[in-house]
Amino acid sequence: LAHEAKAGLLERDVDDRVLEERVRSAFGRTVSHPGTITVTADRGTVTLTRDVPPTEVQELEQRVRSGRGVQHVENRLSAHTRTESVPGLQGADVRS
Repeated sequence: LAHEAKAGLLERDVDDRVLEERVRSAFGRTVSHPGTITVTADRGTVTLTRDVPPTEVQELEQRVRSGRGVQHVENRLSAHTRTESVPGLQGADVRS
């Protein structure tokens, strides 16, 4: 129990760059175009920006929120129903 409590305290002091990389790696097969999403971290607050299909927003936010070291998620994603007008959402779905 003491070990888990100590680990929890240490996770609050995660380096911002490390946290950004953790979040990017957590995208996994959650989003079809992970390269279009910008991730920034500031003392445990993760901000997500750019373009995604609306069907991916909820699962993406949940996955990021559950990541180690994430204290808060600021969702600034732009959900586009018509992806053909968004260059970053063109091309193959990387989840396939």
